[in-house]
Amino acid sequence: MLPNVIVRRSFPFTQFDTTEAERIIKKVLEDSLVGVTYNFDTFSELTVQLSTKIKDTIKSEMYLPRYKIIASVTLAQLSPLQQTGGIGTCSKPLWNENTDNCAQASYVSPHLYATGVVYAAYYY
Repeated sequence: MLPNVIVRRSFPFTQFDTTEAERIIKKVLEDSLVGVTYNFDTFSELTVQLSTKIKDTIKSEMYLPRYKIIASVTLAQLSPLQQTGGIGTCSKPLWNENTDNCAQASYVSPHLYATGVVYAAYYY
């Protein structure tokens, strides 16, 4: 190889590990939401804090150079009647199937339901 030649790789050396990311999301949600009850006034700030904590933990524990990490958290109140039902979230990203991916984990308590989603998009 010639010196001073830039080689661009079209695919990353390391792929986004969805199993590891799901473990991290679940751990952050469980550690942060144990004993928390639903409060409309504070939950908007809590979702931002949880999203930031998940993103920062993913970046620090997983070696993902050239990946853009996006984290999203959804929190909802559960009433006794809703505990037998279901809540779902969906997304439809536009990305490269070979390099980009996402991971999701949920946490349920008697008072609330939380879903954390992490998207990993590779920079070319």
